[in-house]
Amino acid sequence: MNVTGFLTLVGCYLLGTYMTNFIGGIPASVIGIIVLFALLILLRRVPEGVEKMAGNLLGYLPLMLVVPAVGIVDFSGLETSVWLRLVLVIALSLLVTVPLCGWLLQYLIGRNKDHV
Repeated sequence: MNVTGFLTLVGCYLLGTYMTNFIGGIPASVIGIIVLFALLILLRRVPEGVEKMAGNLLGYLPLMLVVPAVGIVDFSGLETSVWLRLVLVIALSLLVTVPLCGWLLQYLIGRNKDHV
């Protein structure tokens, strides 16, 4: 196990947990990811330890998605109006994020071709 990569990822999460006390309303893991993203932008590269640890953790990603899936199944007692709003929000977010990701991918591919 790569200790420096692990400590970097856990440190960003802990910093996000600390910052949640001041910001509020945003989960600590999201703030931790933003902190990690800012750190990587400042470094202008991904440190080898972080890259190795992220690669190792990527194999466990499906296990991390089990909890939200169980939470969705647990919503079976919700009223129809709540389900309708939930489906509407999911559909709208999908309509926004999919084209945005496609545009970003095309932009990054084009930018990569210019630098080669």
